[in-house]
Amino acid sequence: MDESRQRRIAAALGARIAELRTSQGLTQEQVAEQLDMGNQAISRIERGAVLPPITRLYELGEVLGCRVDEFLLDASDRGTDQAAVITQQLAGLAPADRDMVLGIVSQLTHRLTAPAPPKK
Repeated sequence: MDESRQRRIAAALGARIAELRTSQGLTQEQVAEQLDMGNQAISRIERGAVLPPITRLYELGEVLGCRVDEFLLDASDRGTDQAAVITQQLAGLAPADRDMVLGIVSQLTHRLTAPAPPKK
């Protein structure tokens, strides 16, 4: 894996961990204490400065009340993983709202894949 991809994954993973931590109303210090580690280590993970080992992700999942795959799917840049995240997000919506989201995604995809108009 190239270094820039690893940095993007670490940043996305850290952002998701921070989001889950704050949604639980926990501070970095509280999480660090539960995991028996320094709060600077939690800060480095959340900033994407380091990728935590898989065993630490399991521990974080226990503390934050989520599955490990939630961290990994949100951090992935693979299309199939991103589709799984979208599927999870759509599952909580009413049918009419899902249709609206699909329409927006369709329009956006069409616009982003259309050839650029010629420059004058």
